[in-house]
Amino acid sequence: MRQRVPYGYVTPDTWVPAGFPLGTWLADQRKTHKAGRLDPGRVEQLAGLGMVWSHQDIAFEEGLTASRAWAAVHGHLLPPATATAG
Repeated sequence: MRQRVPYGYVTPDTWVPAGFPLGTWLADQRKTHKAGRLDPGRVEQLAGLGMVWSHQDIAFEEGLTASRAWAAVHGHLLPPATATAG
């Protein structure tokens, strides 16, 4: 499972570098990649670390997985509004 880094995440004091605005930096990398201006080598390095390029795509995949699980158990995809995944 990929981990999503919140936009405001700053690295803790125990990390090197400490206090680095990782969430902002990752958002900048996504923006540069989307514009087609991120060096392919950097794309490869980030992808190798499990970079989440699109939060919307990940959310869709999670929703689709939950929908498949529901349909497998209940035989349909009409859950009540109170249904929760997991």
